[in-house]
Amino acid sequence: MTAHSRSLATTLLIFVALAAATSVEALDRLRVYYRGGSSVSVQVIPDGRSALQFRSLGSDRYELVGDTRALVGKSYALRVENHGRQRLKVVVAIDGVNVFFRRPVEGYARADVGMILDSREMRTIRGFQLDGDQAQRFVFSPPEFSEGRRAGRVGEIEIHVYEEWRPELGNLKLEEELAGRAQASKPGLGTTTGDDFDSQVRRVRFVSATPEPVARLLLLYGREGEEREDFSPRTGKLGVVVERHRSGCLITSVEPGSLADDVGLRRGDVIVKVDSEDEPSPQTLREVLRDKDRGEYLFLGVERGRHVLTFKIRM
Repeated sequence: MTAHSRSLATTLLIFVALAAATSVEALDRLRVYYRGGSSVSVQVIPDGRSALQFRSLGSDRYELVGDTRALVGKSYALRVENHGRQRLKVVVAIDGVNVFFRRPVEGYARADVGMILDSREMRTIRGFQLDGDQAQRFVFSPPEFSEGRRAGRVGEIEIHVYEEWRPELGNLKLEEELAGRAQASKPGLGTTTGDDFDSQVRRVRFVSATPEPVARLLLLYGREGEEREDFSPRTGKLGVVVERHRSGCLITSVEPGSLADDVGLRRGDVIVKVDSEDEPSPQTLREVLRDKDRGEYLFLGVERGRHVLTFKIRM
């Protein structure tokens, strides 16, 4: 092998190594590119914390890095930015539900309501829009509380990008769909609704250049990663005394006027699930409560006789 060949081979090996390293790098700002090299980026930001990190699965699909159990009950927002030079319509769906219209997302310009982003504009989305003036915050939850549970889609955020029609574009035809749909395997997390808040919107005229999105981005946040995030311990009080039970925690007493009393928990109830933890021990229950801050949510599955009840409790 000549010196030139050895140099070329070394360069190729270095390139392959760099490409492999890049493919598994965790990112907290994800981009989807479309025609002409323009792009849209998105971040997932829990309240009071930095943006979550994702790793690439290829084809504009990403999965959350870290253990999702640490996120249950916490509210979050999406930050979307248009890095291109023209207006875009951006449709956002969480667990298959369009956040601007509270209906299943269709994947077609005429069927889906979206937000209009001007060139270089950034917008923060904090919850599902109820009407022109009110929205409900996004809150991470166990799958059975998810807004998309009826459609069987849990643990995913999908972004659809539409270019605005311009005369010079003509009748633009998509050559291929840039990203396929994928489901999280055994999702550990969904999204439910939280408190109402003011969120005024207005209608804007927009004509899409194509009937289908020019690009899509899919984030899978329901999967459990390799490591757990370090959340600072906090105290939380439910107001029950429990003991170990074969199915979880048996409630032996309920403090009058406590959160447990307010939501209707009773002596003799068995807590069979707390957030995403099945058959929790008293120690697990204490650890979950310790991590809850004021205003966050606790999710309980409770066995009462032959019935299993679900409770969504704001701490």
